[in-house]
Amino acid sequence: MAAQIPALHLYPLNDSFVPKQISLAQGRVRIGRQTNARTVPGERNGYFDSKVLSRMHAEVWEENGKILIKDVKSSNGTFINSERLSPEGVESEPFELKSEDIVEFGIDIVGEDNRTIVHHKVAAKVYCILSPEDLLGSQREMQYLRNPSNRLPHPVINGAVPGQQVNGAPNGAPGQQPQQQGGQQQQAQGQTLGGMGSARAPGKSGLTFDHLLSRLQGEIVKSRETGNELGMIGREMGEIGDTLSGGLVRVVLSDYAEC
Repeated sequence: MAAQIPALHLYPLNDSFVPKQISLAQGRVRIGRQTNARTVPGERNGYFDSKVLSRMHAEVWEENGKILIKDVKSSNGTFINSERLSPEGVESEPFELKSEDIVEFGIDIVGEDNRTIVHHKVAAKVYCILSPEDLLGSQREMQYLRNPSNRLPHPVINGAVPGQQVNGAPNGAPGQQPQQQGGQQQQAQGQTLGGMGSARAPGKSGLTFDHLLSRLQGEIVKSRETGNELGMIGREMGEIGDTLSGGLVRVVLSDYAEC
């Protein structure tokens, strides 16, 4: 199937779903939990097999050359770069997505040991497809992720968790609400980094320091692989040159011997 424009491409950060390419050409697309045979998750729809999502969790659409998202009164929230769009049960204002934003639907549900995650949130890197150039960027991301060695832990989902629920309580009780937990964890992370960066909050622009660090790590891996490949090519060319040189010497000597 040919890629469509406009579209929203989602690449998983925690192996909770297969990569999605959601066409926005027909209007608004619902993001939500699978509830029946008509909402089976697929590469082209917005449904997920996740117990932490609401049946109607969020909506995405294209408008005036922008891709927008809003939370539609979900229980466990929609997070963009660690910032929750609205409180529980409250519809959010539309928020413009940018390529390489980190989107999280719901929160991790932690078991009775307060350590084991029994239900995972949906976490994804976003690519907004509004032009053929955007599509090429998304395809590069797909090719990059196909190499298992490039799947580095992402700081947003491995450490600075927007919110976790304890003992499987669906509403975070007892304990703090997910949004409150996210704020404290984000504040602690900022102190650890010396206040060097913060998430792109709704209505603001920029990338997290950790996001940039993750991308830098990825580029380092790519550079190492390129260097290794060039080294192999160089060695192979050298061996070919040695072989050709040896062959020429043998030909010349054999000619003299016949004379």
